[in-house]
Amino acid sequence: MLALLSGAARAEDASPSATPSTCPESCEARFAPIFFWAPINTTSAAEGEGTPPTDVTDGATGLNGALGLRFEMETGRTIVSIEELYLSISRDSTSPSGIPTSLSFKMSLFEAYGGYRVVDSLSVIGGIRFFVGRLEYTASTLSIDQDSSLLDPVVGLWYRPRLSRGWRAELGADVGGFDVGFDISSSASAVFSWRGKRIGWDVGYRALYMKKSGSTEFLETTFYGPVFGFEVYF
Repeated sequence: MLALLSGAARAEDASPSATPSTCPESCEARFAPIFFWAPINTTSAAEGEGTPPTDVTDGATGLNGALGLRFEMETGRTIVSIEELYLSISRDSTSPSGIPTSLSFKMSLFEAYGGYRVVDSLSVIGGIRFFVGRLEYTASTLSIDQDSSLLDPVVGLWYRPRLSRGWRAELGADVGGFDVGFDISSSASAVFSWRGKRIGWDVGYRALYMKKSGSTEFLETTFYGPVFGFEVYF
């Protein structure tokens, strides 16, 4: 896949028609569907006062789907980004001790950020992360049923150096929660982005972590894996 992208990038660089978008350089917008490939999820949860957390994924998950959509606009030094991520996991299995287990975990994550480029390629961002999740797990006499809606403030950094005319690295990290919604939530990504005249490609890696502990409920989930997608510039 990288070889194909590299070949396309060389062809685009060599073409005289590979000019920037008609939108002025100080104003650019892009729409980017993003897909997770073979992601890994580990989730621990508990329900009831004094109940210890249980690893509901048991090291193996049945992923139904993971899809992200992002819209981003950049004007001068200012960046506005809106992203939606959806994840669905379900699994029915039997533990080594012969106990049947069932897991259903659906998660929607909405992120909205505003940022300012303080120096070349480096931006400071701030915004919100809104989590809506539904987790159902059963194993023998254990039953966990959680329905959560949590809103986090988020701060972070984006570093996006241009590697060549067509290629750019996009590195990002943020932290949020601060006991407002989750105790802590964080995200990190490393993506290589190639841009043509109107379309582009993304390939990289992303990780998400969220933890909420309370007197009657506990949820800790980590979601990470390779990502790929395409972009449309206008």
